[in-house]
Amino acid sequence: MKKVIGYLLIIAGFLFLALSISNANKVISSIVSVPSIPASITNILGVALLVTGVYFTWTSAKSGVKHAAEEVPIYEGEGKKRRIVGYRKMEK
Repeated sequence: MKKVIGYLLIIAGFLFLALSISNANKVISSIVSVPSIPASITNILGVALLVTGVYFTWTSAKSGVKHAAEEVPIYEGEGKKRRIVGYRKMEK
């Protein structure tokens, strides 16, 4: 879910950066009655949305696959002669 939110924020950031271009701002304000927003504000807002979106997508990508139960080794023998003979799953 975080990845989808991140992608949406990245798209919104690119749209705000596109609004900072004067020609795009004029075209959009002629189509929709939106007051003209200064380019500096749209640049700052666009970059902030981009950074936030990249952060969300990056942190969700690192989550990886979670295992249902952790495996622990089963040992046989004593001291230095001890060896692993199998694994068992621990309950959560």
